[in-house]
Amino acid sequence: EHLKVLADVGFTPSPKQLEVINCPARTILVCTGEQWGKSYAAAMWAFGQTFKPKKLSQPKELGWIVGKHYDMTRFVHDYLREIMKKSGLGSGSDIANPGIINVAGGVTVRTKSALDAESLMGESPDWIVVDEAAQLPWDSMLRVFTRAGPKRARIFICSTMEGSIGWFPETV
Repeated sequence: EHLKVLADVGFTPSPKQLEVINCPARTILVCTGEQWGKSYAAAMWAFGQTFKPKKLSQPKELGWIVGKHYDMTRFVHDYLREIMKKSGLGSGSDIANPGIINVAGGVTVRTKSALDAESLMGESPDWIVVDEAAQLPWDSMLRVFTRAGPKRARIFICSTMEGSIGWFPETV
């Protein structure tokens, strides 16, 4: 159903992006070359996370878009905001420093800076996108994993090897 909405608003994943978007794993790690469309795919995956049917009794849902700094969240934030706006399912801030997107049905999406440790505290998201993860220090990734734990949040981690720090090449 969410893929039909994406197509209706002009967001069409490539076959490889579709494979990633539909992956059922709790943690998804995508390492690709430049200009593959990681941020585009991450936004479409995030849209799928917000699109799940919810019961009225369920608490509000929270999603995070994490980057090394707020500017690194801009692409996923902007793509997701555009999807929400075109589909009529939400609206969001024009900036990602920090950014917020409010989605129909009570989902809130916030951008987070990994270099601002305090931004990764105090709440547990239901899902997380980490963009350009190779540039994040390992202690920042540990904070992301720790915040994901209480709700068993799904995590979409994407990056190129550009600017990679020790932990990332060892992981992929």
